[in-house]
Amino acid sequence: MRLRFLTFCAFCMPLAGCLTQTAEDYAAVVFPHLEFEKVLAYKSRIKPSYGCTYLVLRLPKTARSEPPQVYLPDTSKNHDLMQKGFWHSTPEPHSLNSSAHYQCLVGDPQKFDGAGVAGYAAQISAILQQPAAWFTSFGGVEGRKLFVYAPEARLAVVLRFGD
Repeated sequence: MRLRFLTFCAFCMPLAGCLTQTAEDYAAVVFPHLEFEKVLAYKSRIKPSYGCTYLVLRLPKTARSEPPQVYLPDTSKNHDLMQKGFWHSTPEPHSLNSSAHYQCLVGDPQKFDGAGVAGYAAQISAILQQPAAWFTSFGGVEGRKLFVYAPEARLAVVLRFGD
């Protein structure tokens, strides 16, 4: 009986930590060397079986022009993948209409949890279509991630579509 309890605790303790992670904690994990002024929007969980999670950060006026190193905590086989050098400069050459992120940026907020990215979707879309920013996108349809670093717009964004 004691072994079952310990197994249960070993499973639940890390899960409880994830469920109570603050936006600042998450920002420190995915952008370990990025200075930011404040968290503008954060959604760590989705309500139905699919939707969007995100983190939107306000960068300082003195933000570096080069994008930061990004750390990718993930539950896939590439657990704790460290991503270096996969940033692309904007404008984003491919249409967002064909990506899972499109649903996060333009989906109906009444029917799609997290759609509209707390009111920042239009600004993120505009950043991706203009020069002077950086983005990287990877993953399958489920769990697809988009990172945006826009020093002139003073935003750093993590957007994830999936279940």
